[in-house]
Amino acid sequence: MGISLLIIQASLSPQLDVVGGLVRNSCKELAQAAVGSYRREGASSKTAAVSPPAVRWGYASITKTLVGVVMQMLMANESLPRISWNDKLHQWLPIAAGTAYENASLLDVASHTACLISEGAPRSQELVLEAWAQYTVGGIPASRAVYVNNSLHHPPLPNCTPELNTEMTYVHFDGVEILALVEETISGLDFRALTKTLIFDPLGMSTAEVMDGNAAGGLRSTLTDLGVYGQWLLDGYNNQQDAVAKTGLKHQDFVDLLSPIHKHGVEQTYGRTFRIYSFDGRRAAGHGGCLGASFDVLLDDNLVMVLAFTPEDAAWKTCDLTDHWAAILWPAVYSMYSAFTACDRRPSHLCNATAVDGTALTCKLTDNFNLDSSTLDVPFKKTSCREEDFADRVTVSLSTYLATYVERWGKAFVMLDDCQWSIVSYWPDPCVSMRESFKLCAQNNWDCGVYMVGNHTYNPSDFPCRCGVFVAGSCSQQSPLQCGSGAAAADINTTCLLSGPTPTTSSSTTEALGLSTGTSTAATNFNASGNGLASASGQRSAVLSLTFWLVISLR
Repeated sequence: MGISLLIIQASLSPQLDVVGGLVRNSCKELAQAAVGSYRREGASSKTAAVSPPAVRWGYASITKTLVGVVMQMLMANESLPRISWNDKLHQWLPIAAGTAYENASLLDVASHTACLISEGAPRSQELVLEAWAQYTVGGIPASRAVYVNNSLHHPPLPNCTPELNTEMTYVHFDGVEILALVEETISGLDFRALTKTLIFDPLGMSTAEVMDGNAAGGLRSTLTDLGVYGQWLLDGYNNQQDAVAKTGLKHQDFVDLLSPIHKHGVEQTYGRTFRIYSFDGRRAAGHGGCLGASFDVLLDDNLVMVLAFTPEDAAWKTCDLTDHWAAILWPAVYSMYSAFTACDRRPSHLCNATAVDGTALTCKLTDNFNLDSSTLDVPFKKTSCREEDFADRVTVSLSTYLATYVERWGKAFVMLDDCQWSIVSYWPDPCVSMRESFKLCAQNNWDCGVYMVGNHTYNPSDFPCRCGVFVAGSCSQQSPLQCGSGAAAADINTTCLLSGPTPTTSSSTTEALGLSTGTSTAATNFNASGNGLASASGQRSAVLSLTFWLVISLR
């Protein structure tokens, strides 16, 4: 398996030049790495990231999930006043009485359907000073009460009734501040102490901390500790008794936390502060963070994934500097998911087993790649064949190729060195199309070169690849291609964090790898191999059935 974390610097301020990633299952931590370098606060030069990383990272809104967990724990604690997600705000916060939100439930607030405005009620300088004054007297809860009172007395979204609304509006601050104040009121502890006492200490998360009790974005921890938190949630969801025994939550509590909710019959995107979603139709729960972070608990795949872009001591720490990283966060997360589900989609008791064909079912960590253009794989070889050199059968195949998936930029036309035969590959990623074609060439000791990618004559410098996957940013993915000239720019950086076993042949994919006759295709499922350019002098080792098909077609 391979994973490519795409890191693009040119238009970013601050530059995105450091990344940490972790993947684990109930057996163990499968992989962890930090790569790149970054400017620490107050430093005049960059510091290299340590791998495996000991630094704490900023997770921003992933902190919100802790609010939901703490609330569930308080509800499960029989020594405290009885509380329910269906309770109304005015039952726990007298300051809510008489406001538009008095009949909103705790669950309405947690699911972002309570009609609170996204960016929060405006906070004047006078309000900030009052909050500080209260903090010096009563600590975090007293300061929070000032802000919550301000939020509750601000008008809700237009034409929106909190207890009736079923439309989600993501709320950055006010919602979790309200819930955290309820938790502080019930428990007598501030939110920072609540998370330490109820979650971090029992789980052994020694590096984890919610800075300043900031319920909306104060979480700091190492990747390992956040992975432990995710694994605890996943194990509790699966009714693993070790997880259940560590805190006061029962199996159903975990299920409630990580399952979707319905409000007036409408399923909501957010539940009890967790976002509920799917990867390829498979259940997942988690949250993202505006500092460039993702926390994913993959319920059907027995995986926890963490991705982080901002070390705690980085010179940048505010979302207004980093919110434009969102465009590359999801592709990187999905790459991690794709790389690991194939090697890890099996029962936990088979974690250390091997596949029937002897392939190891673990993922290997590769962590020594620098973030600059020199880490790019060498370009795939360009063929010396000219169109006038093509055999008739290749000319016909080229016409079919150009007419098939006309706007598909990821397809490739690879020539054998005699210019008499070609391999056509139609994968979504041009580097994958080339990689799989070259793999066949290597297996059969053919010397091959690329003639065309998409409907454009191949230029190796236009398609830099890492782990055989295209480096986003060097060439437009929209048709027609708008590719730069020359070598890959230094501001287009990428790294492979993880690699593993080569996938086996499958007939389940619709992507076809065929020969120039156009009369035969073989469906092959190659997700990622970790090898950029397959050597054309490699030993013949093709799967028998696929090799037989090739030989018959070539005669």
